[in-house]
Amino acid sequence: MTNKNSAYVSAVYEIASAENKVEVVKQELSAVAASIDANNDLRTALTNSSVPAMQRSQILQELLDGKVTSVTQACVALLVVSGKTADIAAVAQGLVHKSAQTSGRKVATVTSAVALSDEQSARLAAALATSVGAEVQINNIVDPDVVGGVITTIDDVVIDGSVRTKISNMREAL
Repeated sequence: MTNKNSAYVSAVYEIASAENKVEVVKQELSAVAASIDANNDLRTALTNSSVPAMQRSQILQELLDGKVTSVTQACVALLVVSGKTADIAAVAQGLVHKSAQTSGRKVATVTSAVALSDEQSARLAAALATSVGAEVQINNIVDPDVVGGVITTIDDVVIDGSVRTKISNMREAL
């Protein structure tokens, strides 16, 4: 999360917290960001500065109506009207970290070729918790380029156990 988004992360957190919906808003905001990222036309319409902010907000409200909570809708509207549509994913990620920090947990971002099962996430969280001395929340990002294994980032530490890196290291050694 960049400093430019920290005020928005705090605002979204405060709104969600006041409504006791932090967990729901985290999930929904991440899903909204993924949907925007996956749809070129939608992303272009929502980030086009020549489209008035209120019209961009209306587009999203029509798309989200009945699919997300009113709290998430309000948070997304805040970001869109503020010209932060391109930063929704970063704000969602920042919300995950702020929520974990507030509850004394750490967030491990785990990048893998396929989604981790609940059992794999639980085992990895337990192993990392032992290592860092705090409860760990797993944030799994799927990236087929990883090929196999996982890349784990927690705080400023990166543990690269990906097949891609192991192959690269073997090439360099030869």
